[in-house]
Amino acid sequence: MEIIHDFRQLTSLPIKDSIRVPLLQHLTEPFGSIANAIECWEEIGCFLVYIDHSDGDRALNVFDQAHNYCLTAIKKHPEYVVKIGENNSHLLALAILHDSGSGVYLLAPINHPSSYFKSIKI
Repeated sequence: MEIIHDFRQLTSLPIKDSIRVPLLQHLTEPFGSIANAIECWEEIGCFLVYIDHSDGDRALNVFDQAHNYCLTAIKKHPEYVVKIGENNSHLLALAILHDSGSGVYLLAPINHPSSYFKSIKI
């Protein structure tokens, strides 16, 4: 699991370019440019949680409890959910956490076995 608070660090995620390119496109689009995305993420407090197959339910539960149930927010009230990557291999979802617009993005393999992801409607 990786948590990215700085938009510029998204390029360091251990993912293939076939996932990285559409990820950056989806995350930049609402802001109009990478510069605006960087600024907005810093101002309003957006972050991305990257989950891979090694992250089990126990680790996800601990993370969720420690971070104000942001994964639960994605599961129950997603604002945005799309499949990205080669063969739609990954799920990208967003939940808005505060009235200020701050939110959490989730990137995870579509076939991750966790119950957190099985109920998210795509």
